[in-house]
Parts: sequence; structure tokens; C-alpha cells
Amino acid sequence: MESQDWKDGIEMSGEITSNQSLGEIVGKYPLLSGFFEKNGIDYCCGGKETLKEAAAEHNIDEKNLIKQIEKELERLDEFQADEIVWETRPASELVDYIVARHHGYIKQNLPDSESHIRKIVQVHSEVNPNEMMGNEKAIVRLPKLLAAFLEMKESLSKHLKEEEDEVFPAIKNDAVDESLKQKILKLQEEHEELGETLEKIKQLATDFVLPEWACPTFAATYRLLSGFQADIHKHVHLENNILFPKLF
Repeated sequence: MESQDWKDGIEMSGEITSNQSLGEIVGKYPLLSGFFEKNGIDYCCGGKETLKEAAAEHNIDEKNLIKQIEKELERLDEFQADEIVWETRPASELVDYIVARHHGYIKQNLPDSESHIRKIVQVHSEVNPNEMMGNEKAIVRLPKLLAAFLEMKESLSKHLKEEEDEVFPAIKNDAVDESLKQKILKLQEEHEELGETLEKIKQLATDFVLPEWACPTFAATYRLLSGFQADIHKHVHLENNILFPKLF
């Protein structure tokens, strides 16, 4: 990647408007993903939603939201210059990036995350069974958290396999036909379900706010889960809002 590429994607032009979709905005300014993530605004599965609709949904003043985004854009010169504006790149190159960066992240961190959750379920169910997590006791809530994570793990494993074995090779070979488009629509439906499971995990993990009695392993577990959520949001955004639209 030439050094100019990332600059092309963050030039300030005053073009942020309330009628732009969230996916379009993050597609043009990739580094804004962190801003939306921090404010709980779904730019991946909810990428077709306009900024105006997102403001109304989150009870945020529309003009104030645009000002916040513009202020965030002014800080882009301080950000790392390694974000690529994928809207201008070939689909095959984006496929390679998704597999290497995001599929790789999932495969590397799934086992660690599962072992951490299983450990805190075991330890805190025995040591702190009456301690509270939100409005439930840890002994009740932690097994629910594990179950939700295992649900995500199973669906993700199948999802990645279908992408890597069928959909992505066809995209790279420029063999996108009606059958493949139907598979892509199915993948997008699975993205919606994944988003719901991630939100369930976040809620069960008390929005990743640690209870006062949390141990270092508990804190590490929340860091892993929070990182998972942020990475998958970027992952789904790249597919739903940039890769798949290139093919239709």
C-alpha cells in the first residue's frame, strides 16, 4: 500500500450528512469505526441505517452527532496510517484481507476466550456463588455467558468454513452467479443473528464493566470478549457494506 492511500480515505471535505448510511460513512472513513463502537452505534449489521435514523434510535441530537463525528475526523492526523479505504480496492484483495486479518483473529482468540470463560464459571461459581453480576448472582449469570459464547463459537465456525470453502474462492475466481448470490444473502442473515448473539454476550457480561470482586482472569476474559465484539463488528462491516455490494 502506498502511503497516499490512507490519506485519500480521511481527507476532510465536510461531506458528512444525516442522510448518509453508517456503512457508507465508515467505508469512506474506516477509522470512525472506533467512534461508533464507543457510542454503541451499530455500523456493521446496521450499516444501511442513515445517520439520522441512528441519532433518533439512540436519542442523540442529529446535529450534535454530526459535530462529534467531524471533531473525531479532525483527530485523524494523530491516528495510525494503516487503514485502507476498501471501497477503492478489488474484491479479491479485500477477501484476502478478511481471511488473514479477521478470520485469523477469530481462530486465534476463540480457544483462549472459551478457556477463560470456563475458568471463571468454575472458580466464581465455587468461590463467589452469591456475588452479584448486574441483577443476577454470578452462579446464575456466568453459565448463561458461557452458553451464549458457545452458541457464537458454533455458528462462527460454520460461517467461516462456508466463506473460505465456497463463497470467497468463487469471488476470487470471478465466478459470482445467482447461486452464489443466494449464499451471500444467507451469510448476511447469519450476520444479523451473530450481531444479536454478540449483544446478548455484552449484556450478560454487564456491558464489560467488571464487578468489584473480579479477579485478574475475570478482567482478562472481559478484555477478550470486548475485543471480539469490536473485531467482528469491523469484519461484518467490511463484508456487508463493502465486499458484498461490489458483487450485486
